[in-house]
Amino acid sequence: MAMASEGGSPRRLPILACDGFMLAMDAMMRRSGQGGHYGGTLIELDRVPEMPALRVAWQRFVRAYPLVLGRLRRGLPGRVPRWEVPDEVYAEAVPVVELWHEPGVLGLDGAREVASVAALCVRRLNLRSEAGGREDALPNVRLDVVQCAGGGATVVVTWSHLLLDGKGVELLLTELARFATGQVDDPMPATLASASPVKLSVVQRRERRIAFLRHFRGLMSTPFTSLGRGEARAGAANFEVVTLGAAASGRVRERAGELASPLMPAPFYLACAARAHDRVFRGRGLEQPQVVTMPVQTRPKGGRGPMFQNHLSMFFVRLEQSDLETVAVATRAVQAQFGEMMRHRLDQAFSTVQNAMRRLPPRLYMAFLRWQARGEVASFFHSHTGAFAPQLVELAGAKVLHGYHLPTVCTPPGTGLFVSEWGDEMDVTLSWRGDVIDAAERGAMVEQFVADLVGEAVEVERRVVIESVSSF
Repeated sequence: MAMASEGGSPRRLPILACDGFMLAMDAMMRRSGQGGHYGGTLIELDRVPEMPALRVAWQRFVRAYPLVLGRLRRGLPGRVPRWEVPDEVYAEAVPVVELWHEPGVLGLDGAREVASVAALCVRRLNLRSEAGGREDALPNVRLDVVQCAGGGATVVVTWSHLLLDGKGVELLLTELARFATGQVDDPMPATLASASPVKLSVVQRRERRIAFLRHFRGLMSTPFTSLGRGEARAGAANFEVVTLGAAASGRVRERAGELASPLMPAPFYLACAARAHDRVFRGRGLEQPQVVTMPVQTRPKGGRGPMFQNHLSMFFVRLEQSDLETVAVATRAVQAQFGEMMRHRLDQAFSTVQNAMRRLPPRLYMAFLRWQARGEVASFFHSHTGAFAPQLVELAGAKVLHGYHLPTVCTPPGTGLFVSEWGDEMDVTLSWRGDVIDAAERGAMVEQFVADLVGEAVEVERRVVIESVSSF
């Protein structure tokens, strides 16, 4: 049955500059057997939400934002790929909000048993086998609710990184929670008012491309490495999440403000992630420079949306071994390069290049990047996404106790360290692909990262470990 669409989403939406990179990475992952580029987000609740209310809210949400059902079309060579939205939203096309229960928990009507939240995440985030290799037939966003021991519940959100980034998912959940209360007026902006890049003259575009390529080739002037060793190969997505308590998290924020800046703490977190990776590199006898990206959100601060697409500007940083001696030295090295890039507006130059490269076939896009990087993509992935959905306090009658992301990574590079914040606490997510890092190395990496963040070794709560027993 068709449902009237209430949203203002455009029927055809060109991808943004950063979306092109995500599309190229997704294509590399699919070709090498890693599956599509999906991310996960977990919301812990004090009870099972009111399932009828949640399902109705989800139907209303998709009606208001039919881009959830959109399909990415590449079109003719040289054209910018675009999202195409169906003219009508059919109820049967809306992904079902499924209910599960852990063993020993009396399931509500219609609930199916699953071994654990982690087991469901393994299944949802390694979707290749479930779709028989046809990831494009899978939903862009999927919601599952797991009844947990003790009366609580966890909502598992699986989402395509081609359509959403982490902040976008937080906005989606905040809007869904609002819809669950019956407030469906004044919907959040789904996309930018105008997705078209700033108009530049031929000379301006040429100058920006030259500036970026000069900088980029300087970064790649000598070899660097990743734990994936530059090889695109099959492997399941795995995660370990640890939580820092309020006291330890407070010390992290103080150190970030002192060593970097309260207004721009990202260099501190990136420096700590680089040192954590360096410990594992040195354990393998690898003492090479690191080249990493520092994503910066470009959504208007304090605004409601836009919800969909990847709103990121990328900064590239190169760290030599001498830059990694201490956290303070590493932070200054990142800050210096970030300042240099801002002075020369290399973020704008990179955006100009990315806008042009959107037209390339994904395989050619990634081939160009990896050719420049001698087979690699980066030494690792990293982001600090800040406060997790501050306005998300209740979902369909259940109190939200905690929320965090499970960002997937590709090989190469094979690993990533990510930080998000829930209230006074911080969550650290180590993400890895297949067998690129063993258990001892993972322990050393997390230990080093936490110690550098806090300034000393502290006890952490291991929140969840999600590890696939198979490798596709």
